[in-house]
Amino acid sequence: MNLWVFFNSLGAIALFLYGMKIMSDGIQRASGTKLRRFLNSMTHTKLKAVLAGIGLTSVIQSSSAVSVLTLSFVNAGLIKLISAFGIIVGANIGTTLTLWIVSLGFEIKLASLSLPILAIAIPFYFLKNSNIKHWATFLIGFALIFIAISLLQNNLEHLAKENTLYQWFGDFDPNNFANGLLFVLIGLVLTIVVQSSSASTSIMVVLYTLGLPLEACAMMIIGANIGTTATAQIAATIGNIYSKYTAYFHIFFNLFGGIIFFFIASPVIHYLDTVFSDNYLILAAFHTIFNVVTAIILFPFLGKIAQFLYAKRQRKSSQGRLQMMHSAFSVTPELYIYEATSMLGNFAGNIKQSITYLGRMITESDDEKLEELHTRIIQLEKEGDEMEEQIRTYLNQIFKMDLTGENSQKIHHLINISNELEYIGDLSIKTSHTHLLRRKSNSFITPKLRTHLLEIQDVISASTTHLIQNLNETEIDPSLPKSTQFEKEVNRIHDEAFEALMNVIHKNKIKPESAMYYRELIQNYELIGDHIYKANKSMVR
Repeated sequence: MNLWVFFNSLGAIALFLYGMKIMSDGIQRASGTKLRRFLNSMTHTKLKAVLAGIGLTSVIQSSSAVSVLTLSFVNAGLIKLISAFGIIVGANIGTTLTLWIVSLGFEIKLASLSLPILAIAIPFYFLKNSNIKHWATFLIGFALIFIAISLLQNNLEHLAKENTLYQWFGDFDPNNFANGLLFVLIGLVLTIVVQSSSASTSIMVVLYTLGLPLEACAMMIIGANIGTTATAQIAATIGNIYSKYTAYFHIFFNLFGGIIFFFIASPVIHYLDTVFSDNYLILAAFHTIFNVVTAIILFPFLGKIAQFLYAKRQRKSSQGRLQMMHSAFSVTPELYIYEATSMLGNFAGNIKQSITYLGRMITESDDEKLEELHTRIIQLEKEGDEMEEQIRTYLNQIFKMDLTGENSQKIHHLINISNELEYIGDLSIKTSHTHLLRRKSNSFITPKLRTHLLEIQDVISASTTHLIQNLNETEIDPSLPKSTQFEKEVNRIHDEAFEALMNVIHKNKIKPESAMYYRELIQNYELIGDHIYKANKSMVR
């Protein structure tokens, strides 16, 4: 192979990778909220997690990107291990779609349609309508993939004309252990280099058209399945122990399937040769059977594997740290924004717990229990500070990505929500401290004043629950009527409480010190209500 052909071949592979990336970006951006809605419902059962992995990989067209995203979710504590394992299993099945498309592309000559597709798609790419632009990007990437495959085939064609491949591999013995292991290693190394099993398996189809034996290509596909786990391993190095467990499971799944199919590849290929009249499809079918059979074998054991790992290392109550885990085919900002939003939901849950403890402090008469509640609120506030810092850092990392105006605005909104939650955490500590001082000074408040305090506490608690629900919603009513109603209710109770306080002061039924503490309490609750309302307003798209 001369140097010119070598660099032309590298350029064709680079064009393929670029086409894969922009096709993936285009479909992700076009999916928008549908993709997020899909993700919201993906962790209920292990079967749903598998289906989610299949669907997500079919959309993103990169099992490496899906595995990295899954590691990130596990690391942040957003999904459990068993759900992560299910997604990994599904991603391995979903990634076979690319090879089917490439194989069918050879049969129906999609390369000849690539330029007409570009001619149609590129004018739409320059339109202002963002959704149309995203679909145009998808079509451009799709066309580039088949142009790249055609170029690669043309550049390597002289090997077939010179019978070079036949001279190298014509005597390939599928039953020879060393030969099989060599091609597994070639597929593994190729996939690690290009960081995409879809790209490496597509190259194998091209090599098959140029004379590489089917059994050799099958062995390379086994190697590619093992090599694709390298991306997750690299990403997991910055994650917590549970993200590492997920990466280890990814290796275990593909290595387990690789060992089985290493010994049965030849009979499977011979069987498929009798089923498919088109040999292009045999490799795609082999790739699919490899992942589906492995999934069927391991699926019943996913729960037991997860339980074993949890037993090995007891899960801590604190959440993992948000980390931007990249891959060669990194997912678009939309999914990272989804992850940050989910983490904000955890932050809001932390605030909800603090407010629950504040409610218990209103009626608690035991000094030790009151002190314990105050300590818990302080600890929750510290955890909230850590979450706020993680979220802010994470969102700043997303800002460095290629963002649309809409995504920039979403990140700005999320930063505002994080700030509001931080203010609420500070106010919770302040309110808790006021309760302690009131108790230590034996400050008495009338039953009617306590009733107002309990009422405003209940509304604040309900408002916080509503905020968490809003963070979990994919689409929010821009008018936010329920949030407005909560805010008005908090203000109404605050005003009534203040008026009641003035009445008891006027009638000399409360000590000045007690009145001062009560006034501070209802003011703090009113401020907490304001910040919850502002956080809800920040979610208006």
